[in-house]
Amino acid sequence: QITSPTTNQTVQGTVNITTTTNQYVTKVEFYLKNSLGQDTLLGTDTTSPFGLSWNTTNHTNGTYTLIGRAFNSQNQSVDYSVANLQINNPDTKPPVVTITSPANNATVNGTINLQGTATDDSTRVTKVELFIDDKFVSSLTLMLPSFTFQIDTTKYSNAKHKITVKGYDVANNIGSTDWFLTFNNPPPDTKPPVVTITSPANNSTQTGTINLQGTSSDDSGTVTKLELYIDGLI
Repeated sequence: QITSPTTNQTVQGTVNITTTTNQYVTKVEFYLKNSLGQDTLLGTDTTSPFGLSWNTTNHTNGTYTLIGRAFNSQNQSVDYSVANLQINNPDTKPPVVTITSPANNATVNGTINLQGTATDDSTRVTKVELFIDDKFVSSLTLMLPSFTFQIDTTKYSNAKHKITVKGYDVANNIGSTDWFLTFNNPPPDTKPPVVTITSPANNSTQTGTINLQGTSSDDSGTVTKLELYIDGLI
């Protein structure tokens, strides 16, 4: 029979499975049965006293049945089990953070959406943080695995920048990923439009209703609006 661990026991980390058997046993196979009735072979011992060093962190937390299958020299077997065994290991595994868009090493400009996912095997990711060149930018509280950060690339130099997203799970484990994007924005437009009055002539004398005519142009684009002032008043 299995002497350790025992029924209803809670285990974590590495556990020594021990047994007591009679002199006819030649080997013992150890199995772990999950709540769905699926068996996993943990290992086999062919030397008395039969036992096994079992790393419980290879299994998700939950309720299991531990089975020791003892064989004699005629390959006949009998099962001994420990029921309601609780595996309860602390969560030490960090989340997995993945950036999906834009592509790594892409060249971007303007305001972009940095998209990705953050997942965790044991619980869920509670928040993600954005860093640019190792400087904190913003954070998001997560209810779903996907996330989107908006980045205004015009606030940064035209150069290659390191983008880091960190994810935090319920146990405060931290997972992160690095991405590289080149920001390439056109220089800001600081040159004013050119406005010219073509008619009537400058310094001419006018009466009644007149048509003030002219042109407007801009090197970088189009002139969006014109305003007329007389003696400084619009």
